[in-house]
Amino acid sequence: MARLTNRQNVLVEFITKQKELDINQNMRMFESLINHYFQKDDSFRNPGNLPVTLKEKMIFLRLMALNFQDLPINLKPLYQQLDGQLAAAKDKAELREIGREVARRQAYRLTARNGADYGDKEAKEGGPILDPSLPAEILVDKITNDYITVRILFEGRTVGPFRLTYFDMPLVDNTRVGPLRLSLLLLNSDEQAKKATVRVIAFDYYLAMDRFDVKDMTVPLGLETGPGKGN
Repeated sequence: MARLTNRQNVLVEFITKQKELDINQNMRMFESLINHYFQKDDSFRNPGNLPVTLKEKMIFLRLMALNFQDLPINLKPLYQQLDGQLAAAKDKAELREIGREVARRQAYRLTARNGADYGDKEAKEGGPILDPSLPAEILVDKITNDYITVRILFEGRTVGPFRLTYFDMPLVDNTRVGPLRLSLLLLNSDEQAKKATVRVIAFDYYLAMDRFDVKDMTVPLGLETGPGKGN
């Protein structure tokens, strides 16, 4: 019995060290990609000392997103910054497709076991996404070519409004609805037609971390704001 326990201890120690090695390797890889993206180290420059091009930044964003898709890292600000720097429509379309690709991969992994994929839904400005099977009501307030503004209604509480972009990722961009997390993926949007297509998925709440709202955190302290409760 003691021998079995020792073997188990050795196995646990081996697995722990292997995990630590994987984490350290991932951290070094992420740091290298970030350094290259922002050119924080001269060793990452090419022989001609030319700056990283927008096309190269697009490639590196895809590398970062795909290699760290299981980690709750929000790369949306980098995507949005690069999207604003791209002038050609085809380049913007390529970058947004990269965002959709990563979101699709995350959606598949999150819904593979107990999750639900409600598929592509048509959204119209000023109305709800019509599907009685959805775990919460989704209202679409505004549609532009770059994003849409939505609200989520669940058990008398409204979450939002918030912007849904082409660079939202289910692992970090989701809303808790009971035992599930609801996430929306923007597939396309047409500001002129006031229409958009949104993919809706839901997955177990424990597969992603909670993000606390400041208003929620102050309630137990008696500091909540609102009519008659301060500014």
